[in-house]
Amino acid sequence: MQKHNKYSSDDKDRRLTLAFGSDSGSITKTFLVSLLTISLVPVLGGGCTKNEDEGRIEDDLIYTKTALESPAETSIRCLDIFFFNDDRLQRLDSYQRFEGGTITSATCASRSGPKILVVLANASEDRFTWSEINSLSALSRITVELGNENPAAPVMSAAVRLKAGADKSVRMVLEPLMAKIVLKAISADFSGRSYSGARLENVKVYLTNVAGACRMIPDSTDSAPGIILNSGRLSESDLKSLSMPGMLYHELQGPAGTAVRRPELEFFCYPSEADRPGLGTPPTRLVIEGQIDGKTYYYPVEVNRSALGRTPPGISRNNRYEVSMYITRKGSDNPDTSIEPGTARVILEIEDWTPKPPTVEKY
Repeated sequence: MQKHNKYSSDDKDRRLTLAFGSDSGSITKTFLVSLLTISLVPVLGGGCTKNEDEGRIEDDLIYTKTALESPAETSIRCLDIFFFNDDRLQRLDSYQRFEGGTITSATCASRSGPKILVVLANASEDRFTWSEINSLSALSRITVELGNENPAAPVMSAAVRLKAGADKSVRMVLEPLMAKIVLKAISADFSGRSYSGARLENVKVYLTNVAGACRMIPDSTDSAPGIILNSGRLSESDLKSLSMPGMLYHELQGPAGTAVRRPELEFFCYPSEADRPGLGTPPTRLVIEGQIDGKTYYYPVEVNRSALGRTPPGISRNNRYEVSMYITRKGSDNPDTSIEPGTARVILEIEDWTPKPPTVEKY
């Protein structure tokens, strides 16, 4: 495991030890974090000793433990840990990075006092220059791009306020910046139509109007993503810009007919939470494209078009949106034109990335 350290000017004030492990019987991975604090009272003579074998100061240690969780199917390949002073300026107090293989342990340091602890996972070193981060404000301006994401090891973040040296326990949950959209079920039953018996052939499923960039620390006041992928329609060049095009595009194996199919196709995108969709913030859509008697039709669905209880309208990070579409008529001629009422019955279920009881919307 490699370490890249950037300590405060007095790195003996505080030391943080993280011990990582997992419980195979749990739906989340749990990591134990121990915060060890050195007294700031001046030490005279031989009052403070250092264990040369471990390289660790052992005087006046105070332990604080926390559980750090992430979705079960994700992996953590590297960690970036920041301590910021919890004051008006929120300056960087200390920073350390851990990477390589399976992370089992790590150590970093900060001064005592009120702090904001920010933990980032899977923010690859070749994408960021952490030396430019001198405050929480500077970190909040860093953006990531969907083209560099990997759903198996997504960029995740968590932050918590604590009083270093006084708090006895802290719990943090690493949440992916991305959301997951799933085509859960599909059918095409044209009974009673002049084209009864036809099936939806050559089916393609993809996302349009996808936010291609996201702030590392999401800011609710900044809803415009800056980069839009598949703007209004499928773009081959946008797909090629992704390290994993399957995040936005899949092809259904075989036609959709009267029998309900459950393909469980998964798509991934960044948040798109604008209250009023506009030119810079178009609604993210799941589009089903297929042919009926040789002609192409589109069935675009605006994902989470209205607020549902605990969820705001649009796409939110760390949510799972499950779409079931039961088609009964021919669709629209354009992937950016909404289908007419009665064209399909759509059910949207919303849950956390790690499954919990869902919220359901039908329209």
